[in-house]
Amino acid sequence: RFRIKTAKEKISWEDVVHSNVEFPTSVIEDFVIVKSDGFPTYHFASVVDDYEMKITHVMRGDEWISSTPKHILLYDAFGWQRPKFVHIPPILGSDHKKLSKRDGAKSVLEYIKEGYLPQSIVNFLVLLGWSPKGNQEIFSLEELIKEFSLDRINKNSPIFNIEKLNWFNGQWIRKISDSELVTKIYAQNPKFDKAKIAQVLPIVKDRINFVSDFSNIANLFFEEPNLKNHAKEIAISKKVFEKLIDNLSSTAFWKEEAIKTTVVKIMDAQNLSKPQVYRSIGIALSGKLITPPIFKSMEILGQKETLGRLKNATEKLKS
Repeated sequence: RFRIKTAKEKISWEDVVHSNVEFPTSVIEDFVIVKSDGFPTYHFASVVDDYEMKITHVMRGDEWISSTPKHILLYDAFGWQRPKFVHIPPILGSDHKKLSKRDGAKSVLEYIKEGYLPQSIVNFLVLLGWSPKGNQEIFSLEELIKEFSLDRINKNSPIFNIEKLNWFNGQWIRKISDSELVTKIYAQNPKFDKAKIAQVLPIVKDRINFVSDFSNIANLFFEEPNLKNHAKEIAISKKVFEKLIDNLSSTAFWKEEAIKTTVVKIMDAQNLSKPQVYRSIGIALSGKLITPPIFKSMEILGQKETLGRLKNATEKLKS
């Protein structure tokens, strides 16, 4: 055991986060440093290891504050210089209690598997417990290395907010390069054509907050639509669809603007509204109510595939 000298009334240190902290020696027992089997306890071994490793800053959770006096006594007994102690408040759940699985207490690898980017996780976690000098929220790792300082670590426990993490992920989805995002999407969807992912990504990138969102939003480019759920919500007649097919069939320059001009011309001639026409075409092409920009989608799908899907939808209309 390590014998506590009763002559020393208190042990104090200047914590980087909590400033001056002190403990009366009367609350510290003669603690075990080597167990009966000859193995050192954690308190003893960690102090020796940190000294041998030339550790300058011991950064750990607040729950270790009560153990710090024992570590300081060991440093002082050996005549070693104490490291700086940095005790960080724990992250709490929305109920202001210890973070639970329900509130988001799971491994970083689980979050990455769910589609969160490493950049967003680092950015989010740093700002949970640290305050930058200005109002900047989006930080690259290089920027964090440059800006981070221990004196700006928050003393109070932060609250884990999954909505804020989701926001960070959406920001980083739009910030990283298309090529990096294509690689991540392809890793999750190896059945998708990688070149087609790259072609589609620019029109959906602003709409996704997770890598996994891509397959839900852009699946119309990779699989046939299922009209079963929303066929009844097609708001234009079979006759109008036939006119669309006829006019689009003769559109020689299959590009977004030319497609739009053709559709708008028929829409105006039939005195139909944009929501009626655009939504109906979207359902015919994707089987869903919400789609990426419709005319760009038609361009990417190609003339043959677009006309085939419109004809398929037309056949399901009664009039």
